[in-house]
Amino acid sequence: MKKTILYFLIFAGITAQSCSSDSDDDSTKPVISDVVASDITETVEGETLQVLHTGEAINLKAKFTDNEGLASYKVDIHFAEGHDHSHSVAQNTGSLRMASVEDPYKLNKIVQISGTVHNLDWKKDKIEVVIPAEVKHGEYHLIISVLDESGNSAEHISQILIEEEGEDHDH
Repeated sequence: MKKTILYFLIFAGITAQSCSSDSDDDSTKPVISDVVASDITETVEGETLQVLHTGEAINLKAKFTDNEGLASYKVDIHFAEGHDHSHSVAQNTGSLRMASVEDPYKLNKIVQISGTVHNLDWKKDKIEVVIPAEVKHGEYHLIISVLDESGNSAEHISQILIEEEGEDHDH
């Protein structure tokens, strides 16, 4: 009986060791490309920004790829004034909060995905997020983060402009 237990433990140990050496740790980050929030652009202080209009739906498009498998993506839109993104991005709640007249617009949206390639297209995917008419106009940060199945992440940060359609302003 003792020999049987000993042989079982040796076999289990060898099996566990051989299985662990076969698996490679995935340390490759996913890739974010072809990010488009709007076909309308405007140059502000020498920088070309994509323009979103209040009262209209955001049709966000992007391509995510990973060597092993994608898990989720997060979209964060928030007012840009007063900070930059040289620091780490705060954890979001995954909720959508519409702003009042005095508040800037905020969006935090997390979507589960799978596969090694995901072509994001909110209109095609029937994800409708409308920018309320009463939000503060101005420059916003658009941050897209992608997480793969191994926990690796990538981030794309860009500036967008939210304004009323036909708004005339000086830059």
